[in-house]
Amino acid sequence: MLIKWIFIASAVGLFISVSCLSACGESSSQSISQRIAFTSVRDGDFEVYVMNADGSRQARVTNNRDNEGSPAWSPDGSCIAFASSRNGNWDVYIIKTDGTNESRLTQNSAYDEFPAWSPDGTKIAFQSDRDGPYQIYLMNTDGTEQIRLTNVQANDRTPNWSPDGNKIVFASERDGDREIYVMDVDGSAQTNISNSPDSDEWFPTWSPDGTKIAFISDRDGDWEIYVMNVDGSVQTNLTHNTADDGCPTWSPDGLKIAFISDRDGDFEIYVMSTVGSEQTRLTRSQGDDVFPAWVP
Repeated sequence: MLIKWIFIASAVGLFISVSCLSACGESSSQSISQRIAFTSVRDGDFEVYVMNADGSRQARVTNNRDNEGSPAWSPDGSCIAFASSRNGNWDVYIIKTDGTNESRLTQNSAYDEFPAWSPDGTKIAFQSDRDGPYQIYLMNTDGTEQIRLTNVQANDRTPNWSPDGNKIVFASERDGDREIYVMDVDGSAQTNISNSPDSDEWFPTWSPDGTKIAFISDRDGDWEIYVMNVDGSVQTNLTHNTADDGCPTWSPDGLKIAFISDRDGDFEIYVMSTVGSEQTRLTRSQGDDVFPAWVP
C-alpha cells in the first residue's frame, strides 16, 4: 500500500565541498530534459537511479550499503540532492549524476530528508525533525545557513518550490488531517489551499508554468493523483483506479506527470498526460521503484 511508502519516507527516512558545487554547474553533453531520477530497492537496498523518460537506460547513481532516496535535481540537471541513512540517521547529500563528487550537506542526529532545489540553484529546502515534529527548513547548497521556515506543533513535510522561486508548497498535519499548504519563501503567509478535512493530501508538486499543483489524496478510498489550481480550486482526480497511486512529478514541458502505482503488483513508475490519459508503465523491476523526480 502507498501508506507504507509514506511512513517509510517520513518515519524511517525515505524516502559540499567547493569542488562539488563547481561540478554541479557543469551540464552534461547528454540531453537532460528527458530524464527521471527515482529510488529503487531492486538491488537489495534503496538506491538512487536515473533513466530516460521512456524508461530506457536505467542506471544506478548511488552505491552504498545503507539506504538512499528522495532524489531532487539541481536546476541545470548535473547534480542530484538526496537523503541517506549511512550515518545512522538521515542526512541530505548531493552527487553528480555519474555518481561522482558526492558530498554531505546536513550533519546532525535528526532526520533530514526530501531536499528540494530552488529554481535559481542557490537554496535547498528540506524537512527535518531536529526540533521536534518535522518542519520545513532552508539552507544554501553548500549546507550553510540552515534556517527553519515553519514552526508548528505538527508535522510539515515534502517541500516543493514554485517555478518563480517565490513560494514553497508543502504538506502539513497542523489541522488534524494532512493538507496542502503554500507559504512565501521566508516562511510567511502559510495558507491551507486543499481544505479537505475528511481526507489526507500529500506530496505536492508545482507545475512548470506555475498554474497547477499536483498532489495525492485518499478522499476516494485509496491514494490517487489529483491536480488543482494554485489557489486550491478545481481539484481533479487524474488516475481513477482501485490501486494506490502517488509521488507525482511534472515533466519540464508541463505535458506529462510521472508517478508511482502498485496496480500491477509492486510499486513501479508510470507516466500519463496531465489530464490523466495515456497511463504507461516505465519500470519493470523485481523491487519497488518509488519517488520519481523529473529533471527541471
